[in-house]
Amino acid sequence: MNIFEIDCAEISGVFKENLKVENTLKTISSMFLNHRYLDKVDYAPYFQRNYVWDKSKASYFVESILLGTDIPPIVLFEDGKKLEVIDGRQRYETLLKFVSDEIPLKVDGLRMLTGLAGKKFSELDQDMRNKLEDTKIRILQF
Repeated sequence: MNIFEIDCAEISGVFKENLKVENTLKTISSMFLNHRYLDKVDYAPYFQRNYVWDKSKASYFVESILLGTDIPPIVLFEDGKKLEVIDGRQRYETLLKFVSDEIPLKVDGLRMLTGLAGKKFSELDQDMRNKLEDTKIRILQF
């Protein structure tokens, strides 16, 4: 084998022996309304692109959660000190901003729940807030 050939079994072995992967479910409340957890997460590590979703796209995402749509997992990497978001920054930051009342839902981002237009998280009725808080998000943590 020359130096440019890669033995996939050898590489696979390195990952299996040295990289632990946890696949868990966390509720939105346990992730975004828990300051101890929030303080451990770096959702904007240097290699991530900036937050680019406008309020309409963010509203569509929140609406999809309220409607029960399955969303892709958020992928985290534990670097020994923090949990870095390596995939899912837009989703993570949207939820953080929404539950922190930083962004209201925009009518042009809502398809079915148009009655929620203009509302921030704290302005949702209790059933809607509970539904959002109890929604489980899949987390892949390396």
